[in-house]
Amino acid sequence: MNPENIIREIGGGLAAVVIVAMGIVIAVLFRRLVSVQEKRIEEVREMGRETRALLEQTNLAMGTLAEPLREAVREMRARK
Repeated sequence: MNPENIIREIGGGLAAVVIVAMGIVIAVLFRRLVSVQEKRIEEVREMGRETRALLEQTNLAMGTLAEPLREAVREMRARK
């Protein structure tokens, strides 16, 4: 709807102009907020993917080292 029509519907005057202007500003800020939130959500998702990949690599490394560590512990216990 045209802002001029809305101002007329409200009754005109400075108060109507201010109300319409504030409404426009709120709409613009709301759109910006939604855009920023969507970007932030995607960043969090990407961070989750990166964390999961890092965790998988860590688990693989720990799995690879498990048997050598067990053997080292056995040797240390045998020396006592």
